[in-house]
Amino acid sequence: MTNPLALVLEPNAWALLEAVTPLGIAGARDALGDLDADTRAAIVTQVELRAAAQDKFGEFARSLLLTRDGLEQATRLAVGALHARRFRDGGCTVVADLGCGIGADALAIAGLGLGVRAWDIDESAVSATTVNLRFFPNCTVTHGDVTALSMRDLANAGVDGVFADPARRTGSSRGNQRIHAPEHWSPPLSAILAWREHGAPADRLGVKVAPGIDYRVIPADMHAQWVSIDKSVVEASLWTPAMSNGPGRSAVVFRGSENLEIEAAGDPSAPAPSIDVATLGSYLWEVDGAVVRAGLLREFAESAGALGIISPSIAFLTSEERVTDEWKLAVSEFEILAVTSLKPKAIAGALASFTPTDIEVKKRGADISPETLRRTILKACGIKRPSGENVRTIFATRVGGQHRAIIAHRLNLP
Repeated sequence: MTNPLALVLEPNAWALLEAVTPLGIAGARDALGDLDADTRAAIVTQVELRAAAQDKFGEFARSLLLTRDGLEQATRLAVGALHARRFRDGGCTVVADLGCGIGADALAIAGLGLGVRAWDIDESAVSATTVNLRFFPNCTVTHGDVTALSMRDLANAGVDGVFADPARRTGSSRGNQRIHAPEHWSPPLSAILAWREHGAPADRLGVKVAPGIDYRVIPADMHAQWVSIDKSVVEASLWTPAMSNGPGRSAVVFRGSENLEIEAAGDPSAPAPSIDVATLGSYLWEVDGAVVRAGLLREFAESAGALGIISPSIAFLTSEERVTDEWKLAVSEFEILAVTSLKPKAIAGALASFTPTDIEVKKRGADISPETLRRTILKACGIKRPSGENVRTIFATRVGGQHRAIIAHRLNLP
């Protein structure tokens, strides 16, 4: 079977791809009607992938060559910039990107003027990265198994930093399921960390890992960082001492064009510190997932002035004061209006005095379906045409260890 990327890379096909990308998927199909079926399918697939990639790469997606599996695991543009700055600030000049995928991190690193030596075991990924790095002369891409590489040979070739992004999905041909166990990643996390035993260049090592990584598998001397973009946790990464301010855990929160970093020094493999349960105050804070995943809830609460969590193991904070501008990026903030039992009739009764026009339901620590509860409450309140004029939020959760519904008013954007 012909490699679809090879078909797209034919000069005439590439020119057509550039021409039809702005037309969208339907427009591309119409414009390419006279092409042979294989080439037409290959070009339309690229248009489709470029459209999907805009969420990660913005307008840069329009010039990239992509694979479906590579796009799924690719680092977002803003996060790749974080990685690249670590290598630059760590004094690196040439970085080995081992498991480069479609080259998202390689592009970010090269964009800061550093050289890149990229490898991947997937031939299609190598083709894509070669094209995507076409404007950077100090970059090479090689098809090969990164576990067979010698750190000494890399050092002798001028490499002074290493980035690894192990495959953590089965691939689209096998259902594209997440692989949770680090030892089942390709290569396994232990194999990547073992590169450090050889010294340079793996003394300057960054590893992209799953956000749900167990703290216990993180080396005690490394720094672990979680990143969220617009309230979605998109990745975690591990960094050696030469690439960080020392061992610990941190969270970087992106909201729109702004970002906030929260950091705590210490052993990253240790459990998250406990946080006190507080009596429900005037406000409820839904803290960004990156802060929670990084185990920084107590540090954040103390710094931002929250009283504590509303119930054991429930990561909602409560306060008597509104969150200050310094910390607002990491919080969705709600004014608490009422608290009632977690029963539709009681919730609808408590809502009556607030004349809502719509309901949103959030749950944590309660075995309910948010959408089912929302429909039930809308019906009970007689809301037939929900609108955004007077939305009320129902938190199906626990307060002081008991199931409760907290009725609240959102104070900032979702």
